[in-house]
Amino acid sequence: MTSKGLPSRVSTCWRAGACSALTLALVACQPPAQRPSETAQQVETISHAPVPGTTASGTPTMVVKDESAVSAGATLPQQPLECVTGPDPEIEQESPWSKETGARLDRLLPSLGACAAGFSEPAELTVRLVYGPDGKSISQHVVRSSPAACAAAECVKKGLTQIVSPKLVIDRASYDIALVLERGKLRRGDEAPDALVEESEPPPASCVDPAVTALSRAKVKEVVGSSFPDLKSCYGQALVRNHSAAGNVTFEFVIGPGGEVARAQVRDATLPDCSAIQCMLSEFRTLAFPPPVGRSVRIIYPINYVVEQPPVALR
Repeated sequence: MTSKGLPSRVSTCWRAGACSALTLALVACQPPAQRPSETAQQVETISHAPVPGTTASGTPTMVVKDESAVSAGATLPQQPLECVTGPDPEIEQESPWSKETGARLDRLLPSLGACAAGFSEPAELTVRLVYGPDGKSISQHVVRSSPAACAAAECVKKGLTQIVSPKLVIDRASYDIALVLERGKLRRGDEAPDALVEESEPPPASCVDPAVTALSRAKVKEVVGSSFPDLKSCYGQALVRNHSAAGNVTFEFVIGPGGEVARAQVRDATLPDCSAIQCMLSEFRTLAFPPPVGRSVRIIYPINYVVEQPPVALR
């Protein structure tokens, strides 16, 4: 099975669709609802105290830096690394299933104007439709909503279930549709919705489905962050072999229907040590996340590994 149609945002397969991607970037592994990937605005940086025999010393720390600083001071490999899989050229493409489902929903929108009756100001609502193998919508979930749009959420969800998607060869797929409600009309929003919400807690008086917010960008960073001590240990192995080893590793992994890591690989790397990178991949494969709603989610997660430098002492 292939996923088509998961940095600027997180995407699906944390931009995100039936598959979801976090760079954080996120992508879903079922036919994508819109664009397949999202990218995180920050790159994690793991700093390791130098191994014995080097001149630098200090306490290991972890900081977060802007993505623009990732390549600064990186140790570039002299040749392509065997452990780097590279990006999937199909990830940024929209699948035929997604295109057809979207076209069917677009034709329906003009008939749902009654749901937006009484809206004098624009209100925004993003709905995730989950489809079964026969193409019928088996569940509907509010992914994002402005406060005013909650009043129309149930009407919109019920109306959208009129559309049957093309039949599936997998158990389920999902489609996220971003809508604007105003003056008795529904129209698509200007941008495709992100696969993941920012925070794990929906805002007060929100109609956003708690099952959707359980797997948020913040939650993904929290779970990955819990593995930093082990990732630092893997990096330490590289420093034993090369005391100046440094660089970034961009991991790409898929969160499966149960929250497990269904697949993990390296999308890009400038840290020239495949043994250490394979150790890091092993740690990613043990992670457990809240189950995603209606889709698998692909995460693109870059981490920068650097040797901690000692403070300068003036005498």
